[in-house]
Amino acid sequence: PELYRAAIHQVADETVQFDFTEAVETRLTKKLMAATIVLALVVLIPCLLVPALGQNVFHRWIAPLAAVPRYTLVNLNFPEQIVTPHGENFELNGTVEFRSFWKPSRATAQFEKQARIVAGVAKNGVGFPIPAQIQNGILRIKVGDALRDVSVVPTHRPALKEMAASVQLPEYLQTLATNQTINNGNLNLLEGSKFFLRGKISRDLLSAQIFDGENSANLRASKDEFTSGIFTNNAVLQYSFAWQDNLGLSNAVPWKLSVHPQKDLPPLPAIPDMPGDMAMLDTDVLEIKTAAKDDYGVFDLGLSWDFESDSIRPQGSAVTEVKVQPSSPHLKNLEKAFRWSPAIYRIPEDSSVEIQAFARDYLPGRERAESSVHRIHILGKEKHAELVRQKLESLLARVEEVARLEEKVMANTTDLSENDKLTDQQKAERIGKANEDQERNANNLQQLAKEGVKTLQEAMKNPVFTEDALQEWAKNLQQMEKLSQKEMKSAGESLKSAQKNSKKEEREKDLAEALKKEKEVLEKLEKMQGKVNKDLDNLQALTLSERLRKVGSMETEISTALQKIVPETIGMLPKELPEKFKQVGNALANRQQSAHTESQQLQSEINRFFERTQKENYGEVSKEIAEAKTTEELERMQGMIKDNIAMQAMKNLGEWAERFEKWAAKLEPEKVDSDSGESSGGESPSDMTKTLMALLRLREKEITVREQTRLLDENKGDDANYKERTGALSEAQKKLAGDMTTLANENNIPPLVEPYHQADEAMEDVHSLLQKPQTDATTLDTQIKAVDLITDLVNLINEQAKRQNSKPQEGEGESTAEQMAFLMQMMSQGNKPGEAMSMSPNGGGNSSGGTTDKTGGEISGEAGGNSGGTRAVQKASGAAGASLPTEFRETL
Repeated sequence: PELYRAAIHQVADETVQFDFTEAVETRLTKKLMAATIVLALVVLIPCLLVPALGQNVFHRWIAPLAAVPRYTLVNLNFPEQIVTPHGENFELNGTVEFRSFWKPSRATAQFEKQARIVAGVAKNGVGFPIPAQIQNGILRIKVGDALRDVSVVPTHRPALKEMAASVQLPEYLQTLATNQTINNGNLNLLEGSKFFLRGKISRDLLSAQIFDGENSANLRASKDEFTSGIFTNNAVLQYSFAWQDNLGLSNAVPWKLSVHPQKDLPPLPAIPDMPGDMAMLDTDVLEIKTAAKDDYGVFDLGLSWDFESDSIRPQGSAVTEVKVQPSSPHLKNLEKAFRWSPAIYRIPEDSSVEIQAFARDYLPGRERAESSVHRIHILGKEKHAELVRQKLESLLARVEEVARLEEKVMANTTDLSENDKLTDQQKAERIGKANEDQERNANNLQQLAKEGVKTLQEAMKNPVFTEDALQEWAKNLQQMEKLSQKEMKSAGESLKSAQKNSKKEEREKDLAEALKKEKEVLEKLEKMQGKVNKDLDNLQALTLSERLRKVGSMETEISTALQKIVPETIGMLPKELPEKFKQVGNALANRQQSAHTESQQLQSEINRFFERTQKENYGEVSKEIAEAKTTEELERMQGMIKDNIAMQAMKNLGEWAERFEKWAAKLEPEKVDSDSGESSGGESPSDMTKTLMALLRLREKEITVREQTRLLDENKGDDANYKERTGALSEAQKKLAGDMTTLANENNIPPLVEPYHQADEAMEDVHSLLQKPQTDATTLDTQIKAVDLITDLVNLINEQAKRQNSKPQEGEGESTAEQMAFLMQMMSQGNKPGEAMSMSPNGGGNSSGGTTDKTGGEISGEAGGNSGGTRAVQKASGAAGASLPTEFRETL
């Protein structure tokens, strides 16, 4: 038996056969039976008689004998090594072959020192459920006296490292295929696109499959990548992927891909920096920034407009839109700044233009997308001047708020100086609060000065405003800026010093200094308010005068139009008129209605203006307008035009045109002569400032003509339109050249003679080119040269003034030098076509209006540009409040 067991242990993995003779087998069997009988008599009988002894013998002797190898031949068919999923439970299966008459019913498996696993042997097969492993080790399997060691290698499953799609967009986009990385199992796809997929796995592959919910297919696998065929059907919205690597491991669960077909959305055009409602001079050039974005590329971007007008002049050109295509295809974001001018596109004053951006993408048959509508009011010089006046009046109301806050700061400082009941800490806190108020007030005044500069830049475009009036307003704004930057900040510094000083004597000294400066600031504010009030009165008289002239010109315009149609309509009843004359009659009647409405508004404003100022000429005009029953008569003439009583209407219209001109002349403020006094160069400093102002305005107008020329060259239209527009530009240039000649003749400074001559010559050259007509690069270069020469002349005058002011007389030189520097700084931003002016009279810190250099924000207000009896203005402190009526300001 010992030899037998040794042989079995040595060759456990092989089939071994021993040949015993029958005698040997019989002898061994007899001996075994005898040993068994003896053992039963010796052991079993005592155990049966004594139960406790039986239990002890069983546990100590019988149970261990069960483990004694007693089976002859066992074959265990298990692999030498298995690769299992890392950290996952797995099952090991194998077979057992027996070559003896005893067959075990149990098998055990043990991984390293972990707990033994027992499994049953059924039909020569055995399976072991093995818990998750994360480290390599040996799994020992035992069936009877047979052993088998299996090497276990836990390995991570093959993972997807990258999934990408090669997408071919629909044919109408005409683009090459693009690669798109797929994240989070989602693929966004334009409808009609084709695509194939490419996946990269963490190990080399044996196979890969795809399943679309109904069918499955094998994918091409090469090394660690798999690729699919081309998918053309966008109806399938989800795919599943499975793969197996060269170790036999597969992904635990199928990897899912969701396909999201998307429609080709229309583009999104916009005019981003443009307010919804604004105004501009009919002679100005506006730069309108447009933008569009599209998911698959912008095909073109443009600007379109339509307008309504009660003007009876020819309305509009053939061009009602402009557009541009991108330099390279399929740009997803496109921007373009279009220049736009009412004069070039023949849009008359007193028109309301609705303007939109539009864009198209590459989808065939799609209508173009349009932005929200923006409204531009095209103003003549009269209404534009009135809007500028309203803005300046609003500015004054907010300056009054600054003065009130300055009074509050001064009262607080006075109380701090005189109040001995406060502790040091209380005083320091109140001084700090006063300093904050002072700093905020200085910032408010500085902001008002900036808004005033923008309004003044707008006023410089308008020929209604004289150089003297503009110069006075420039002085006011310069003083506002100086007060905010110097005196008010100096008072704030004294308050700050008082807050820091702990010594009573030094604190009182600083408070006294702050109080002194605050009084000076308040005195200057009050003085400036009085001057500004007077300037506003003159400005209102000027705008009222110009608006009266405008009504008179409207009457003349209507009379002229009636004269043209009288030969064909005289004697006809309204119902007998041909359709085209009915339309003309209705347009003229509407125009007369506008004149009636404006005259009614003017009568009310002139009456209030007289009540406030008590000036004799204003009273005369107010009385004459009332006695003439102006509004009633103008309304009666409207009815005459509708009834085709043309001859009598023409006579009356002519008479009313003369009356309005006479009233305008009475209201017009007297022109103030420039300060007298000669300097070493033969021209007083104030005269040089006036000349500088005139040259700055001239340069702005020349820039406007240049931009209109550029715009006309890009949009010529037909020959008739081109000749008409170049003729208008030629006349405008002729007037500018005449203004330059006048300035040159008035010059008495020898060093400036030649620069004047060169600038005058260049402007005449521009006039000659426009007269041909010619608007090409040659004309533009000549215009650029003219602008540069005017700029050089401005700089030379500024330098000349500085030299003359090196020895100022009676303090005038220093203020003049500062004023000229202020003008140069103010105009340094105004050298490019820009944006329109906000229709809101009160700026309130909003940058939406003012200059033509910056685009405004959203605005609100009376679109007509007429002043009202009461207007809401924004306080300088930022809080909203109501401005006091103009007639009470002087008294208050």
